[in-house]
Amino acid sequence: RDSTPAQRPREGRTERQRAKGDRTMSRTRKPTIAELREREVYHLVRYKTPDPTPADLDEARRNMNSFYRLCALGERVAELSNNARTYNRASTKAEADREYKWFLRLDETFRKIYNLEIHSAGPAYCIAQTVNNSGAIAERIATYFYERRRDE
Repeated sequence: RDSTPAQRPREGRTERQRAKGDRTMSRTRKPTIAELREREVYHLVRYKTPDPTPADLDEARRNMNSFYRLCALGERVAELSNNARTYNRASTKAEADREYKWFLRLDETFRKIYNLEIHSAGPAYCIAQTVNNSGAIAERIATYFYERRRDE
C-alpha cells in the first residue's frame, strides 16, 4: 500500500513505447471549443475597451453566446428549408422569422457596442467590419467554425 495505482510506474512497456508516450506529451494540445470561444470573447471585448472590466467581459460573453445560438438557428433553418417534407410548414416559416429578428437585434447590438457588423452568407454568419465604400468586409472575430483569424 505504499503507492496508489496512479503513482505506480507503468510496467510492461518497452523503452520505445515510453519514448513515444513522452513525445506525445511534449506536443501542444489542441484547444477545446470552450477555450476557443473564451479567446473570441477577449478579442470581441477589445473592440469596446482596451482595459475591460469583469462587467465588460460578461456582456461580451453573453453577446458571443447569442451569436453562437444564432449560428445554430441559421443551420437549423437551412436544414428545414432544404428538406422536401418540412420546407412548406408554418413552423419552418416561424423559425426563419425568428432567425431574421434575432439577426437584426444582434447586429444592432454589435454595431452599437463594438462597431462591428454581423454578415450573413446563407446559413453561415461572421462578425466583420466594412473596410471601404465598395462593401468589402474584413472578418474581425473568428467564425463559428473557428477558422484561423485572418488579421493575426
